[in-house]
Amino acid sequence: MASITLQVAQDVSDFVKTDETADVELRTAVDSYAAPFSVGTHIGSGVYRFDNVISGVYRLYDTSGATQLTSFGDIIVGQVGAVLITGAQPIGGVKTFSDNCAFSSALSVGTTLNVNTIEELTAGLGVTLEGITFLNGVVYDSIGFNVLPTSSVTPTTATQLTTKSYVDNLVAAVNIAEFQQGDNRRRIIYNGIEESGKVYTTIENAISNIGVPTAGARYYIDLERGQVSYDSLYSNVFEVSHSDLSSMTNGYCVLHGGTRNRTHLMLGSSGDSASLTLPNLSFENATLYMSTANISTARTYNGINFTDCTIYVYENITFTNCEFWNCRIYSTTAKTVTLTGTGYCLNSVFSNSVTESGYTGQASYVDSIDTTATMPTAPVILPT
Repeated sequence: MASITLQVAQDVSDFVKTDETADVELRTAVDSYAAPFSVGTHIGSGVYRFDNVISGVYRLYDTSGATQLTSFGDIIVGQVGAVLITGAQPIGGVKTFSDNCAFSSALSVGTTLNVNTIEELTAGLGVTLEGITFLNGVVYDSIGFNVLPTSSVTPTTATQLTTKSYVDNLVAAVNIAEFQQGDNRRRIIYNGIEESGKVYTTIENAISNIGVPTAGARYYIDLERGQVSYDSLYSNVFEVSHSDLSSMTNGYCVLHGGTRNRTHLMLGSSGDSASLTLPNLSFENATLYMSTANISTARTYNGINFTDCTIYVYENITFTNCEFWNCRIYSTTAKTVTLTGTGYCLNSVFSNSVTESGYTGQASYVDSIDTTATMPTAPVILPT
C-alpha cells in the first residue's frame, strides 16, 4: 500500500468548493459509485493526501456531490496487476520467482504442482519424484542407483547393499548337500511328501517299495512321524497290517520307532488273519498294541523279534520261536501269554504269569510283576 498526494486546486477559491473542509475521494475505476474508496485528507493549499492506497486505477470524486472530477481522468497508483500483500486476489498466467518462497501457512494446491521433476499427486496418492512414487514411507517403483548408499561389492556388514552379481555368485557357490540315507532305509512321515526310495506316508507304501530284503541287505523302516488318534489321546500313531507284513517274501526288515514310549504302533488291521509267521521280522524301540478292535480272536506270532519294546496284549496270545530282548509285556490275568518253540526271552518282564508250552528257548525273564495292571485304551486312527 502507498500514500499519495494530489493538488486538487491552486488555491481554495479555485476548487469546486471554496470550503477547505470539502471532502474528496479516490474510488476504483469502475462504473458504480459504490466501488471501494479512500477518503482524502486536506493538508493545505488545495493539496490532499490519500493513505493506504493499494495498487490500481482510480478516479477522483467529490464526496458531497458524488460526482467525478473528470479533469483528473484515471489515476494510476503503483503497478497495475501487482500481487497484493493482503486480501484475496486471483492471479493468472505463469509467475517466475527468482528466489525461495516462504509460506506462513499451509500451501493448498488445487491441481498438479510441477517443479522440474517433482510432482505432487492428488490427496492419498503420494508424491512422485522423477517417475518414482512415494506414499506413507513406501516406495512403489523401482529405483536405480548409480552409487549404492552404504554399499559394497563385497559387503562385510548386514546392512550394506550390494550388486546382483555378488549375490548370484554367492548363491551359486553354496553347496546344499542332499539329505543322505542308506539305500536300505525308508522313513515314514505321515502327511509328508513321498520320495521314492526314501520317504513314505504309510508303512504299507514303504513295504511295497523295498522289494526282497535279504540277510545281507536288511531293510529298516523308521517310524518318524505318525498320526494323532481320533480321540486325541495319542500322537505319533502308526498302523501296519499282518497282510502287508506277509507280502514280504522274507522278514529281513526292522520297524524302528523314534522313542519307545512315544512311538505307538498298532499291530494288525481289520480283516487280518489272527496269525503272522515271518521269521527275521523285527520291531524295535516302540510301544505295540495288539488290541481286539481289529482282531478279536486269540493271536499267534511265529519267528518275530521284539527289542526294547513295550507290548500290550488284549487277548490270548502265543509266541512261537520268537525273541524278546529288554521288553515289557502287559496283559490282564484273564488272558494267557504262552511261549512255545525255541527263541530267546532275555531281560524281559511280564505283568502276569507266562505259560511255557514245550518251550526250549533261552529264557531269563520275570513274570507276574503287576497282576493288577490296568490296560490302556488302545489308540484308534480313522481311515484316510
